[in-house]
Amino acid sequence: MTGSLRQGMGVSYLMDIAVENVPGVKAIPLVPSQRSYCYSSLGIRENFIPNEVQKQYLEILKKNQDLN
Repeated sequence: MTGSLRQGMGVSYLMDIAVENVPGVKAIPLVPSQRSYCYSSLGIRENFIPNEVQKQYLEILKKNQDLN
């Protein structure tokens, strides 16, 4: 997405950390009334086989998925 932005292909709604240190892309902060609080998801390919470290991370995410 940031590559498309750098090439001048419109605008995108991204988290501010997604555009930190990306040359040619500037984050414009939203005013409080424009902010949207939403859930995020972790996407992995269908045939993904995690290694031991990745399994630990996934277990932590599963255990804490409903925490606010």
